[in-house]
Amino acid sequence: MELINNIYRKINGSLFYFIGVCISIITIITSVALYTAGGASYSIFTNFVSDLGATSAPNNAFIAFNIGLVLNSLISPFGTLFLAYLFLNNNVSKNWIVWFWVLVNIISSIATFLVALFPEDTMLGPHIVAAIITFFFGMLSYIIYSILAIITDRINNIHSLFGFLLAALSIIFMLSWVLRIELSLITLLEWAVLFAGWAFGIYLGIICLKLKKK
Repeated sequence: MELINNIYRKINGSLFYFIGVCISIITIITSVALYTAGGASYSIFTNFVSDLGATSAPNNAFIAFNIGLVLNSLISPFGTLFLAYLFLNNNVSKNWIVWFWVLVNIISSIATFLVALFPEDTMLGPHIVAAIITFFFGMLSYIIYSILAIITDRINNIHSLFGFLLAALSIIFMLSWVLRIELSLITLLEWAVLFAGWAFGIYLGIICLKLKKK
């Protein structure tokens, strides 16, 4: 246990979140650039995010996109475990909620890896299942984090609103997909969920820095 404590004291866990967000942004920008380089059209109003990961995407844009997904699925659990450690050392009143949050995030990371493994144009069924799991457990993670923010001494309760709002956005997106509303709205909502995820990743990195300072 002392070895684990030493590791966490020496590592700046916020880097896992900051690096993860940077990788996602860079690989998606690269994918869009490759996708449109030959004149193909790509828009957040007409294309799903996963269109970038299709093997039929122009100029092999799927390679950069799927590399980003795989790297993030590997990095994310480390950030989660680091923040969980900080929660447990900052007077969280319900330890089991922390470990449940860890489990939810690990499942989401595995599903993200599977999204990359099963492209939408060659394995649509498994791709959809993996995407649904990713979005559902991502939404669940936002809710559980908000609960942790409420029951952790050193996080202001107002922070819980961030997680609840992002969870609501995820639910709205999933409902829009199930109800098959206007395509442009569905794709726009999916991109909004992605942008919100980036913002949340940066936020969690900042929370890591806050909780580590004693």
